[in-house]
Amino acid sequence: MTTKTVVHLLRHGEVYNPEKILYGRLPGYRLSELGVQMAKAAAQAVADRDITHVIASPLERAQQTAEPIAAQFKLAIGTDERLIESANAFEGQRFGVGDGALRNPRNWWLLRDPLKPSWGEAYKVIAARMQDALLAAREQAEGHEALCVSHQLPIWTLRRHMEHKRLWHDPRKRECALASLTSFHFEDARLVGIGYSEPGAGTDLANLSTRAVRDGDEWVLNGQKIWMTFGTRADWFYVLCRTNADAPKHQGLSLILVPAHQRGVDVRPIRNLAGGEEFAEVFFSDARTRADLVVGPVDGAWSVVMGTVGTERGTTALPYQAAFEQQLHDLVGELRERGRTDDPVVRQRLAQAWIGLQLNRHNNARMLTRLVRDGTLGPEASLSKLFWSHWHRDLGALMMDLLGADATVVGDGWSLDPFQTVFLNSRAETIYGGANEIQRNIVAERLLGLPKEPRV
Repeated sequence: MTTKTVVHLLRHGEVYNPEKILYGRLPGYRLSELGVQMAKAAAQAVADRDITHVIASPLERAQQTAEPIAAQFKLAIGTDERLIESANAFEGQRFGVGDGALRNPRNWWLLRDPLKPSWGEAYKVIAARMQDALLAAREQAEGHEALCVSHQLPIWTLRRHMEHKRLWHDPRKRECALASLTSFHFEDARLVGIGYSEPGAGTDLANLSTRAVRDGDEWVLNGQKIWMTFGTRADWFYVLCRTNADAPKHQGLSLILVPAHQRGVDVRPIRNLAGGEEFAEVFFSDARTRADLVVGPVDGAWSVVMGTVGTERGTTALPYQAAFEQQLHDLVGELRERGRTDDPVVRQRLAQAWIGLQLNRHNNARMLTRLVRDGTLGPEASLSKLFWSHWHRDLGALMMDLLGADATVVGDGWSLDPFQTVFLNSRAETIYGGANEIQRNIVAERLLGLPKEPRV
């Protein structure tokens, strides 16, 4: 019988470091307030997992990140020196060309060998100790799950090693955000898969880690954004950033306009199931923009964003209505050509889809009436989003069902017909624009007046 074991590698949360130095293995660097929230979010994300061992790097920030998880499972935190941060020759210094240690030509010698980076510990050494720690955790938690808290470079080096990729890489392209989980799945002793998630960010708009810091007449941005619609085509981004780390979660946020074409902005297209690339992941590494390019007040973007999101939820489907009608019309035409429309069950299912289409039209009219009358969209926008996203997803499923086995066959080069494209694209519509679980909460609390969901 196969024994399945999972070992999660969790990167620690954000560290309080106002001096912006490379702290490496230095003692005394603790989580910031946001970092503590990230650790709690990670604990919540694994609450239903079968975790029997919690292990952490000896550094304080890793131990802090492990605390809420260990407490949740009533486990002691084990310490493994092999999970520690990589050795770094620049510990205690600012690192950069303009204002840091690289201004001193004496330090340039440390950058001579890309296989043994400036921190002084070779990639292969990092990979070896991290693999030993990983396999030790797998043995301890055999048949269950272990969670190990470590640091960005060690986790990313281990992942590349286990995926048989070269170890040297561009640090800007690491997939290992703060409080992210890299999960190694084993069947017996064999590694069968590696997963990645970011519970420290989640779908909560206010729980974001992208930061903007004022530097004279400019903002300097660092962080990551995902699901940027048409990000590969954009000349400008509007970026929700945390500009005040000491403010409560829904405060201290600013909506900043950032030019896309500059050093420090890395745009990577995301290819979806249907082959489209309308979304992108964007990384900001000391990206800059003018200080006056802020939409709404500095540290007061929450109300601006809520207005934007509400409009998106309500109006996204308005231009889709014609497309939805055309898709249903095409399905009826295709089924008529195949002689399927004589079947009373098929006709009944098509009629039900048509009724839903008309209901969606009336929902749109009700929203537009509210917008014209009051100038704003209320929680009714969430009701509309719930309805049209479920209806369109069901239409895609109906297409696949009524077209039968033909619907499972793709063309050369994974080319899809229009019905397959609708089916695959519609699977995401209950997520983007605000996940439907969130929309249900809004409808329940703001329209129906039900008690609010408990907040942790």
